[in-house]
Amino acid sequence: MTILLADQHGTTHRAVEAVARTRPAWSLRAIATNAEEAVACTVLLAPDVVLVDIGLPGRRTIDLIPELRRAVPPAAVIVLSITESDALAREFARRGAAGYLLKQDVGLRLTDAVEGRVGQSVRDDIAIDGRETPVTAREREVLALLADGRRNEEVAQTLGISRKTVETHRARIMRKLDLHSMSALVRYAIRHHLIEA
Repeated sequence: MTILLADQHGTTHRAVEAVARTRPAWSLRAIATNAEEAVACTVLLAPDVVLVDIGLPGRRTIDLIPELRRAVPPAAVIVLSITESDALAREFARRGAAGYLLKQDVGLRLTDAVEGRVGQSVRDDIAIDGRETPVTAREREVLALLADGRRNEEVAQTLGISRKTVETHRARIMRKLDLHSMSALVRYAIRHHLIEA
C-alpha cells in the first residue's frame, strides 16, 4: 500500500512515519510540503492513499481534493486537521475526500483510517434523514458488531484492534449519528440493514 503525505509540519511527518514503521504492508513513498508538490507526487507515484494537511500551502485544500482525485481516481484522499468539525468533514466528503482525521489522533486512528478506506467507495457515507454523515467503513463494522450484541472486547478481537480504539469508534459513531443509547444504535442498524431484526 503506497502512501503520500502532503504536510509541511515535522510533527505530523514523525507521527505518520512512526505508524508506517509498524505496518509492513505500507510504503510511505514521499512527503510533499505544498500543493504543487502534492499534485506532482500524486501524478508521478499514483499512491493508494494521499494524506493531505487541511492547511497545506499553495492552494485551499478544499479545492485541491478534486484535483488529486482527478490525477489518480482510485486513490483515497484523507484530510488531516487539528480542528474537529462535522461540517468540515461533510464538506470535504462532498469534494471527494475519503476521510477526515484529527492530527492528534494519528497515532491511534491512522491505521483504521487508511486500511478502512482503501478499496472502499470514495463516497461511503450513511444518510440520516436526508443528511449525509461521514461514517467510515471501519465505523460501519464497529456499529454492526455492537448492534449485534458484541461486547467491546469481542469487537476488538474480531477486528484486530484495541478495546480503546473500539470505544473511540463507538463514541464517534454515536455523536455523528446523534444516538444516545444502545437501543437507539440497534434500531438504527436494523433500519439501515446493517444487522437483521
